[in-house]
Amino acid sequence: MPAVLKMLGPCQEPKPTISGWAIDSYIHEIAVNAIQPSVRAKAYRCLFEKKVVWVAGQQWKWIDKQYCKGRFEPLLRERPLSVANPLVDILKLAVNDRSPVVRRVADDTLIRELKSIEAKSIKFAESLSRDPFPSVAARGKYALGRLRNFS
Repeated sequence: MPAVLKMLGPCQEPKPTISGWAIDSYIHEIAVNAIQPSVRAKAYRCLFEKKVVWVAGQQWKWIDKQYCKGRFEPLLRERPLSVANPLVDILKLAVNDRSPVVRRVADDTLIRELKSIEAKSIKFAESLSRDPFPSVAARGKYALGRLRNFS
């Protein structure tokens, strides 16, 4: 529980990350109430994808052994999320979030799930296409274009 409280509040150290902890019952609260936009975006992404992905370490990968060149690549781990939340309700919260980082995650999910939530996706796409941030608005306009092609 202290780690969850740390994610909800402000922090002076590097951003806290959502990892393989048993935080499934708190993930919705983190998505809605965390102060840092990147933490909220990661929590929303976990809710949308129904899994938690985290960096578990690094692994050396050779690029060119002859010249002893290589680099570290992250080792990713994942596990399924044990809580189920309605996609439309979570998407509505993410679309109306105050941060463009979170709204970009909502855009990605909206584009990926256009066919499954077709009835409500027009309203979300129109809202995102009028966003003041160009990257969010461009994705919203793209979603509107895809919806027009479906009809």
